[in-house]
Amino acid sequence: MLTVAMSEHQLHHPAEARRALAQAGEKLAADDGFTRFFWQIRVLALALLREAETLIEGTRPGTSNRD
Repeated sequence: MLTVAMSEHQLHHPAEARRALAQAGEKLAADDGFTRFFWQIRVLALALLREAETLIEGTRPGTSNRD
């Protein structure tokens, strides 16, 4: 969903980009056990989430309200 969100942003579809970003954030917040076992995937996903938030919402890295 993070790549979808960033793609929608690049296509100038802000509502779709924000919707996909929200879905990605919800999925990451719901720990399904898979990312707990494969912690490398979770670290990468969280980095991509911050990148997408910065791109779509215009926030600076480190100022996200998710921390």
